[in-house]
Amino acid sequence: MASVARYYNMDRMVKFFISKNQKCNIVYLGAGLETAYYRLDSQSALFYEVDLPKVIDIRRSILGEHKNEILVSGDIFDPSWMHKINSSFPSLLIASGVFQYFTEDKVMGFIKNIRANLKDVELIFDAANKTGIKYANRYVKKTGNTHALMHFYVNDGIAFSRKTNTILIEERAFFKDTRKMLSKKLGLYTRIALWIVDNKKRAILLHFRIN
Repeated sequence: MASVARYYNMDRMVKFFISKNQKCNIVYLGAGLETAYYRLDSQSALFYEVDLPKVIDIRRSILGEHKNEILVSGDIFDPSWMHKINSSFPSLLIASGVFQYFTEDKVMGFIKNIRANLKDVELIFDAANKTGIKYANRYVKKTGNTHALMHFYVNDGIAFSRKTNTILIEERAFFKDTRKMLSKKLGLYTRIALWIVDNKKRAILLHFRIN
C-alpha cells in the first residue's frame, strides 16, 4: 500500500513539473529498476536514471536505454555524476525510498552538492518522522534484515527547509488520496492505520526548491 501510494503521488508531482516546464530534466536517484520512464511516457522531458555502476549495468541489460532516457553510473553522494545533467533545462530530482537509509549529514551534504553543481533544481523525496522510522525499523528487524535499518527522518518540512536553506514547495500527506479513492474497499483497521500515518506525519512526501 505504501509503495503504491508513493508512486501515485510522485508520478502526479512529476507530471505537474513536466507540464509546467515542458523541456526539462527528470532525474531519478538510486533508480534501480524504476519504471517511471514508461509510466509517464513524456515526449518533452529527458529522463536520467542514476545508480551505482553494477545496478546500471543490470538495468541496461533488463530494460535497455531508450529515446530521451540517459542511464548514469555513479554514487549519488559523489557530485561527479551531476556534470552529466544538461543544466540548461530546469531539473526535478526524485529520491524514492532512498534517503531513509542514510544519515542526515549525508542528505545535507547531497543538497549542498546539488546547489554547488546544478542550477534551477527542485527535489522530491519521501520521508518518515522520528516515530515513523522507529516503527519501520521495528518491522525490518522482524524480517531479520538488520542491514536495511533506516536512519534519516524529517519531523517538520519547514524546519528542514530552514536548515538546508531551501524553499518548501509542498509537504504532502502520504495516504490522503489513497484513503479517499479506496475508502469503501478498505477494512476498518487499515483505514484507521492510514489516517494515523497521515495525521501524525509518520510518512510524508516533501518537495523543495534548492536554487
